[in-house]
Amino acid sequence: MNFSVTHQFQLINLSFNDFSDAIPTTIGALQHLQYLWVDSNKLNGTILSVIANCSALVHFSAGDNKLSGVFPATLGSLKSLQVISLPHNQLSGVVLHITFLQCYSTKCSCNQNS
Repeated sequence: MNFSVTHQFQLINLSFNDFSDAIPTTIGALQHLQYLWVDSNKLNGTILSVIANCSALVHFSAGDNKLSGVFPATLGSLKSLQVISLPHNQLSGVVLHITFLQCYSTKCSCNQNS
């Protein structure tokens, strides 16, 4: 997936496909992106810190994949972020409340990870 030519996207819903690669780094170029749904695929790799470049992001959902690594603290810098849903992955570490100190109404679902 190459998102470099589509800078104006506000919503991307790629859920329930058989995508099996990592989330592309070019996703960080989508500064107008508000909703990113990539649930129920076979995505692997880490949750990229470049997602924090999507400054308008309101809802990020990537549950039921094979994402691994630690939760990137840079997502806490997204002031418009309201929902993060990452259940059923292979994520590790602790999501600290301090990570989302600037995001007052953030709902975070990260159950059933490593």
